[in-house]
Amino acid sequence: MLAKADRARLEYLLKLIDDLNVITGRHGGIVETINDVEGFHAAMMCCLQLGETLNKLENVLIREQLPVSLAYSMRNIIAHDYLGINPDIIISTIKNDIPGLHAQIKGILQVPPNTHI
Repeated sequence: MLAKADRARLEYLLKLIDDLNVITGRHGGIVETINDVEGFHAAMMCCLQLGETLNKLENVLIREQLPVSLAYSMRNIIAHDYLGINPDIIISTIKNDIPGLHAQIKGILQVPPNTHI
């Protein structure tokens, strides 16, 4: 069964992804977002929070389905090595990986409440 805390975390992850989409939309795209000072910092905060929140998921089976360690590694780079951030990796992640993460989380949240995950 999906615990209430993990459900709340998963729903928050979807909100972060939606926020990231709003940010990139306001800036005219992912590359434009990363090239804009405000957009860059906003996108980095969303990516940091994605990694932090994924790492707080408690259900082992859910953690195995999601890129927890990769996202947490990115979170650590953003939090502790801000000058070492590679914009191309961030752009690729937002463009290629975040949409799949969104779909995975939606799928997990659609599992009936009494089903053991």
